[in-house]
Amino acid sequence: MSLSQKVGGSGGSTDFSTVGKVIDKIEVRAGHRIDKLVFYFTDGTLLAVGGNGGSYKGTLVLTGNSLKQVRYRAGTRIDQLTFVQDNGQTTCFGENGGNAGEFVVPTKAHIVGFYGRYGAEVDSIGIIYE
Repeated sequence: MSLSQKVGGSGGSTDFSTVGKVIDKIEVRAGHRIDKLVFYFTDGTLLAVGGNGGSYKGTLVLTGNSLKQVRYRAGTRIDQLTFVQDNGQTTCFGENGGNAGEFVVPTKAHIVGFYGRYGAEVDSIGIIYE
């Protein structure tokens, strides 16, 4: 298991990590930034990070697929996340603030989770891959 560098700001009051869990789907609330991510795990539990701002933007279902890449726009917080699955499906949430970048994993690796920091919004995020 390896960790990317985190992107975004240094704010927020709570650290989060999905280590040891298998993500089944990710629900997103967003406005100008990513306000909240809810990770649903295959064991029936969930982890909600962020606040209740923005509005519900959708749910990314990963059942039977894995994440190969995550693109982002980030400044002091996470403005946008784009998820790319191994089947080629691309799903984007958020808006165009901040600077663009991407998390790309090595060939034959896949993204197995996320870690970062949050308060009323998602302040920083990184990927966990193997």
